Amino acid sequence: MPSLDEVTAAVAGGPVDVLITHETIDGGTAKVEAVLRSNPQRWDEAALEYSRRSRRLVTALWGGVIPDLFIHGHLHTADRVELPTGQRIVSLGSDRQKKNIGVIHLGDLAWTWID
Repeated sequence: MPSLDEVTAAVAGGPVDVLITHETIDGGTAKVEAVLRSNPQRWDEAALEYSRRSRRLVTALWGGVIPDLFIHGHLHTADRVELPTGQRIVSLGSDRQKKNIGVIHLGDLAWTWID
């Protein structure tokens, strides 16, 4: 989990092209939001609260640095979305799942899964 000081310092640095974190943001991809609503891994309340706090910080970071491409793991749910703003979110699967790794093409920041 990032600290508030780390988020503040990162945001002070200005916009970024790519943001890579472990945690997701609030309002990310559809599949990740479904996992958060349904809790299929049956995380206890302490783990859920830790994730909520972490997501609030990462969401603040996301809003402050306005990345074109945001990549995260944590929820082990492969998905991607392009928002109306043109920003893209990629959620990685876990080890041994398909779509747990990919390539960022630096010319246009396109994302390609490696299956």
